[in-house]
Amino acid sequence: MGESNMNRKEISAGGVVYRTGEDGKLQIQLIVDRYGKTTLAKGKMEDGETVEQTALREILEETGMVGRIIEPVDIIAYTYQHAEFGPVDKEVHYYLVEAESGNLQPQIEEIKGVDWSQLISFTKHNKDGPACQGQGKQRQGDSSDLQSDQLGGQARPDVRAKNNAKCASIVTLERSRKKRLEHAHPWIYNNEIASVEGNPEPGDLVNVLNHQGRYLATGYYNPASQITVRVVAYQPLEFEQMDTAFFAARFRDCLRHRERFIQDGEAYRLVYGEADFLPGLIVDRFGSILVVQLLTLGMDRCREAIVQALIEVMQPEGIYERSDVSIRELEGLEQTKGSLYGDCPRHVTVTENGLLIKVDIVEGQKTGYFFDQRENRAAIEPLMKGWGYKSGITLQQTEQDGTQQLLPVNKSGKVVTFPYWDGATVLECFSHTGSFTLNACKYGAKKVTCLDISEHAIESARTNVELNGFTDRVEFVVADAFQYLREQVKGLDDRNVRARAGEQKVDTSKALAAGGKTFDVVILDPPAFAKTKSAVKGACRGYKDINLQGMKLVNEGGYLVTASCSYHMRPDLFLETIADAAEDAGKVLRLIDWKAAGKDHPQILGVDEGHYLKFAIFEVRSKKN
Repeated sequence: MGESNMNRKEISAGGVVYRTGEDGKLQIQLIVDRYGKTTLAKGKMEDGETVEQTALREILEETGMVGRIIEPVDIIAYTYQHAEFGPVDKEVHYYLVEAESGNLQPQIEEIKGVDWSQLISFTKHNKDGPACQGQGKQRQGDSSDLQSDQLGGQARPDVRAKNNAKCASIVTLERSRKKRLEHAHPWIYNNEIASVEGNPEPGDLVNVLNHQGRYLATGYYNPASQITVRVVAYQPLEFEQMDTAFFAARFRDCLRHRERFIQDGEAYRLVYGEADFLPGLIVDRFGSILVVQLLTLGMDRCREAIVQALIEVMQPEGIYERSDVSIRELEGLEQTKGSLYGDCPRHVTVTENGLLIKVDIVEGQKTGYFFDQRENRAAIEPLMKGWGYKSGITLQQTEQDGTQQLLPVNKSGKVVTFPYWDGATVLECFSHTGSFTLNACKYGAKKVTCLDISEHAIESARTNVELNGFTDRVEFVVADAFQYLREQVKGLDDRNVRARAGEQKVDTSKALAAGGKTFDVVILDPPAFAKTKSAVKGACRGYKDINLQGMKLVNEGGYLVTASCSYHMRPDLFLETIADAAEDAGKVLRLIDWKAAGKDHPQILGVDEGHYLKFAIFEVRSKKN
């Protein structure tokens, strides 16, 4: 015996509704759905209904017309893949229905128009019904012309309905899912999908409907990814695919936004994935050179269109790809990098906040530079001056060259000639290209210690410091930030113990520990400690430790500048972790500034994943014993 078919069954029904017009000619009822597609009224059978009752109910609910069934027209049978139930055998029953009464007009939101059309014929054709010729692949029951000499007892010509509307594949969502998409979240997971119709290929555009058939969004499809659909629009697109014209239009929007908000130079993030409605695509602009990341299968399939659109809109000298990131492997893609267009030098020099930055686009981290901290780097300006008083330096009226001038004078009454006498002492950890160091020097810092564990990063920072003429105020340290901070704290603790030697018995024969430096401003901008949700607990320990040691090295009344770029480290948890560190360190922190990523990294409200960067400036004071 053969195996029985255990597929789930699904039945829908609808009708070819007709009437005789005032001119005596036959007219047929056609509806226009939300996509602009001309089709027939139809819908799923409800419990307790017959197929005929379903057809008449759907016609009434969609068009407002009451009809009478004349005869069956066709049964369209096909199988589609349901995300939960697997293969589903679907039948759509169509009936010839004579219109009897009613007011013809759209009855539900999904129907954009309905009217009577004079036709010369219609054809039994695929799952969209007899009035939807040429849409979708042929299935069982396709391509059979309806031939009859009588239509409700009247002569009926042999006719064929014509419909040139586009037919996108459709993803229907589960009823029980969370309504994240309605709140503008652009990701649709595999377990949120009830069914997929139209056999879309990976990377194809699909229309997304809720369980009631209401249009929600359009996105691109990848069944191999847990994020099966990534949304690119919240209204039907005029584009059939993501081609050069599609990307060119989007890139122009991106460029307008950046030019509105960024006036300093031509270096910024031009395209920021989901926030620019282009999920999986990153484009950073370094003057005439563009660096792109194609992070998803959908975007990878469009690389040629993306490159051509960038050339059309931006006229770059070169486009370089830095898709050497592990996230591509989740999409079934290999990591890759290399030139996509034109002349792409390894190093490019750009301007940010009035500073020259030399960027390694080939071997630098990510795309070579982190634009997201642009505005945060500028935010340290007020911290860099106003420290001379701590050294006893004050501005006094002093005779100089025969005239009275307001000059800095130290405790000994001597005029201070060092130009940065009022500047802060600064420590930048995790310096990368030295961007905070450069801004600290620009705004008047007296001395900056620039630290990173990577020799390549320190060499990049050194080059940038030299480019801007700050060499005499910067020292470079290649070291692990955690270890360096602990060494400085240990040295500081030893000194404090020696300072209290008169109050308690202390073995002064032991050598002091190395280190013991303190700073007016300590800047901590570490890489992401929590790249997954499961890593958050360990990340909290890391953030607490580094901020604990860092704030211990801040001079009384100085500032701790700290950041986290881990999305999974939510803002409240980040602040709680720093508060715990302050308690253990015996410090009182006063929050002075709180920021996120810059304006070239916009955020979609409701998309928490885009709110990854947290940046804070704290004033640090000690608790008195």
